[in-house]
Amino acid sequence: MIIFFTNSKSIKAEKQNVFDFMVKSIQQQGHTVISLEKQKYEELLNIEKAMKKEKKISIHNQYIRKAIELSDAAIIEASRYSFKLGQEVQIALDKKVPVLLLSDKIDYSEKVQDPYFYSAIYANENDISKEINQFIKKVKSRHLNKRINVFLHNKHINYLDWYVKSNDGTNRSELIRDALEKVILQDHEYNKR
Repeated sequence: MIIFFTNSKSIKAEKQNVFDFMVKSIQQQGHTVISLEKQKYEELLNIEKAMKKEKKISIHNQYIRKAIELSDAAIIEASRYSFKLGQEVQIALDKKVPVLLLSDKIDYSEKVQDPYFYSAIYANENDISKEINQFIKKVKSRHLNKRINVFLHNKHINYLDWYVKSNDGTNRSELIRDALEKVILQDHEYNKR
Protein backbone atom coordinates (compact mmCIF):
# COMPACT_ATOMS: atom_id res chain seq x y z
CA MET A 1 0.00 0.00 0.00
CA ILE A 2 0.97 3.61 -0.44
CA ILE A 3 0.47 5.69 2.69
CA PHE A 4 0.54 9.48 2.87
CA PHE A 5 2.07 10.77 6.10
CA THR A 6 2.05 14.34 7.37
CA ASN A 7 2.23 16.26 10.62
CA SER A 8 2.08 19.70 12.13
CA LYS A 9 5.13 21.72 11.19
CA SER A 10 4.74 23.88 14.31
CA ILE A 11 5.95 21.04 16.57
CA LYS A 12 8.49 19.55 14.17
CA ALA A 13 11.50 20.42 16.35
CA GLU A 14 10.10 18.78 19.47
CA LYS A 15 8.43 15.77 17.79
CA GLN A 16 10.82 14.90 14.93
CA ASN A 17 11.82 11.60 16.59
CA VAL A 18 8.12 10.63 16.84
CA PHE A 19 7.52 11.54 13.18
CA ASP A 20 10.55 9.47 12.15
CA PHE A 21 9.31 6.52 14.21
CA MET A 22 5.86 6.70 12.58
CA VAL A 23 7.37 6.68 9.08
CA LYS A 24 9.65 3.80 10.04
CA SER A 25 6.70 1.83 11.50
CA ILE A 26 4.80 2.16 8.22
CA GLN A 27 7.80 1.18 6.13
CA GLN A 28 8.65 -1.83 8.32
CA GLN A 29 5.32 -3.33 7.31
CA GLY A 30 6.43 -3.11 3.68
CA HIS A 31 4.39 -0.06 2.71
CA THR A 32 5.52 2.93 0.68
CA VAL A 33 5.40 6.31 2.41
CA ILE A 34 4.66 9.52 0.52
CA SER A 35 5.63 12.43 2.73
CA LEU A 36 7.63 15.61 2.85
CA GLU A 37 9.40 13.87 5.71
CA LYS A 38 10.94 11.62 3.03
CA GLN A 39 10.65 13.54 -0.24
CA LYS A 40 11.06 16.87 -1.95
CA TYR A 41 8.29 18.47 -3.98
CA GLU A 42 9.98 17.65 -7.29
CA GLU A 43 9.95 13.93 -6.53
CA LEU A 44 6.17 13.94 -6.90
CA LEU A 45 5.43 17.03 -8.99
CA ASN A 46 6.52 18.39 -12.31
CA ILE A 47 7.85 21.65 -10.83
CA GLU A 48 7.54 23.63 -14.08
CA LYS A 49 3.86 22.77 -14.36
CA ALA A 50 3.34 23.32 -10.63
CA MET A 51 4.87 26.80 -10.80
CA LYS A 52 2.45 27.76 -13.57
CA LYS A 53 -0.45 26.82 -11.30
CA GLU A 54 1.06 28.44 -8.20
CA LYS A 55 -1.09 31.58 -8.33
CA LYS A 56 -4.20 29.42 -7.95
CA ILE A 57 -2.79 26.72 -5.69
CA SER A 58 0.55 26.68 -3.90
CA ILE A 59 3.20 24.10 -4.75
CA HIS A 60 2.78 22.72 -1.24
CA ASN A 61 -0.96 22.22 -1.70
CA GLN A 62 -0.41 20.70 -5.15
CA TYR A 63 1.98 18.22 -3.53
CA ILE A 64 -0.52 17.38 -0.76
CA ARG A 65 -3.35 16.81 -3.24
CA LYS A 66 -1.20 14.65 -5.49
CA ALA A 67 0.14 12.64 -2.54
CA ILE A 68 -3.37 11.98 -1.24
CA GLU A 69 -4.59 11.07 -4.73
CA LEU A 70 -1.84 8.45 -5.06
CA SER A 71 -2.35 7.00 -1.58
CA ASP A 72 -4.40 4.11 -0.29
CA ALA A 73 -4.50 5.63 3.20
CA ALA A 74 -3.28 8.64 5.19
CA ILE A 75 -1.70 8.79 8.63
CA ILE A 76 -1.48 12.21 10.26
CA GLU A 77 0.21 13.12 13.52
CA ALA A 78 -2.01 15.82 14.98
CA SER A 79 -0.85 16.47 18.54
CA ARG A 80 -1.02 20.14 17.66
CA TYR A 81 -3.99 20.28 15.33
CA SER A 82 -4.20 23.10 12.80
CA PHE A 83 -6.59 24.37 10.18
CA LYS A 84 -4.11 23.16 7.54
CA LEU A 85 -4.15 19.59 8.89
CA GLY A 86 -7.95 19.73 8.99
CA GLN A 87 -7.98 20.75 5.34
CA GLU A 88 -5.70 17.82 4.46
CA VAL A 89 -7.92 15.40 6.38
CA GLN A 90 -10.96 16.71 4.50
CA ILE A 91 -9.22 16.35 1.11
CA ALA A 92 -8.47 12.71 1.94
CA LEU A 93 -11.99 11.98 3.20
CA ASP A 94 -13.51 13.61 0.09
CA LYS A 95 -11.42 11.25 -2.04
CA LYS A 96 -12.47 8.24 0.12
CA VAL A 97 -8.92 7.78 1.41
CA PRO A 98 -9.00 6.34 4.95
CA VAL A 99 -7.34 8.61 7.53
CA LEU A 100 -5.76 7.79 10.89
CA LEU A 101 -5.26 10.85 13.10
CA LEU A 102 -2.75 10.18 15.87
CA SER A 103 -2.32 12.50 18.84
CA ASP A 104 -0.62 12.38 22.21
CA LYS A 105 -3.57 14.28 23.75
CA ILE A 106 -6.89 14.16 21.90
CA ASP A 107 -9.10 11.48 20.37
CA TYR A 108 -10.73 13.24 17.43
CA SER A 109 -13.28 10.51 16.74
CA GLU A 110 -15.95 12.46 18.65
CA LYS A 111 -15.44 15.48 16.40
CA VAL A 112 -15.35 13.76 13.00
CA GLN A 113 -17.87 11.10 12.08
CA ASP A 114 -16.96 9.52 8.78
CA PRO A 115 -16.59 5.81 7.89
CA TYR A 116 -13.11 6.59 6.50
CA PHE A 117 -11.90 8.42 9.62
CA TYR A 118 -10.02 6.82 12.52
CA SER A 119 -8.41 8.45 15.54
CA ALA A 120 -6.20 7.29 18.39
CA ILE A 121 -4.19 8.61 21.31
CA TYR A 122 -0.66 7.35 21.87
CA ALA A 123 1.63 7.55 24.89
CA ASN A 124 4.68 5.70 23.57
CA GLU A 125 6.20 3.92 20.58
CA ASN A 126 4.35 0.67 21.35
CA ASP A 127 1.03 2.53 21.14
CA ILE A 128 2.08 4.09 17.83
CA SER A 129 3.05 0.73 16.31
CA LYS A 130 -0.15 -0.91 17.57
CA GLU A 131 -2.42 1.83 16.22
CA ILE A 132 -0.69 1.92 12.83
CA ASN A 133 -0.89 -1.89 12.54
CA GLN A 134 -4.58 -1.93 13.44
CA PHE A 135 -5.35 0.90 11.02
CA ILE A 136 -3.58 -0.79 8.13
CA LYS A 137 -5.45 -4.04 8.82
CA LYS A 138 -8.76 -2.13 8.80
CA VAL A 139 -7.87 -0.38 5.54
CA LYS A 140 -7.00 -3.70 3.90
CA SER A 141 -10.17 -5.42 5.09
CA ARG A 142 -12.68 -2.57 4.70
CA HIS A 143 -11.50 -0.06 2.15
CA LEU A 144 -9.48 -1.70 -0.62
CA ASN A 145 -12.61 -2.84 -2.38
CA LYS A 146 -13.05 -0.91 -5.61
CA ARG A 147 -14.10 -3.45 -8.16
CA ILE A 148 -13.57 -3.36 -11.92
CA ASN A 149 -14.11 -5.95 -14.63
CA VAL A 150 -11.01 -6.98 -16.53
CA PHE A 151 -10.70 -9.42 -19.39
CA LEU A 152 -7.61 -11.61 -19.09
CA HIS A 153 -6.10 -14.20 -21.37
CA ASN A 154 -6.12 -17.79 -20.09
CA LYS A 155 -2.34 -17.72 -19.64
CA HIS A 156 -2.73 -14.74 -17.26
CA ILE A 157 -5.44 -16.47 -15.24
CA ASN A 158 -3.37 -19.68 -15.13
CA TYR A 159 -0.37 -17.74 -13.84
CA LEU A 160 -2.46 -15.96 -11.20
CA ASP A 161 -3.89 -19.27 -10.00
CA TRP A 162 -0.45 -20.92 -9.95
CA TYR A 163 1.11 -17.98 -8.08
CA VAL A 164 -1.60 -17.97 -5.40
CA LYS A 165 -1.21 -21.72 -4.84
CA SER A 166 2.60 -21.40 -4.69
CA ASN A 167 2.64 -18.38 -2.37
CA ASP A 168 0.47 -19.03 0.64
CA GLY A 169 -1.20 -15.94 2.04
CA THR A 170 -1.65 -14.06 -1.24
CA ASN A 171 -4.60 -13.74 -3.57
CA ARG A 172 -5.04 -12.77 -7.22
CA SER A 173 -6.14 -9.21 -6.49
CA GLU A 174 -3.14 -8.61 -4.24
CA LEU A 175 -0.75 -9.88 -6.94
CA ILE A 176 -2.32 -7.61 -9.57
CA ARG A 177 -2.25 -4.60 -7.22
CA ASP A 178 1.43 -5.24 -6.36
CA ALA A 179 2.35 -5.50 -10.05
CA LEU A 180 0.50 -2.26 -10.81
CA GLU A 181 2.22 -0.51 -7.87
CA LYS A 182 5.61 -1.39 -9.37
CA VAL A 183 4.57 -0.05 -12.78
CA ILE A 184 3.19 3.16 -11.24
CA LEU A 185 6.36 3.79 -9.21
CA GLN A 186 8.50 3.40 -12.34
CA ASP A 187 6.30 5.59 -14.56
CA HIS A 188 7.93 9.00 -14.17
CA GLU A 189 5.50 10.71 -16.58
CA TYR A 190 2.48 9.58 -14.55
CA ASN A 191 4.13 10.52 -11.26
CA LYS A 192 5.11 14.01 -12.46
CA ARG A 193 1.64 14.97 -13.75
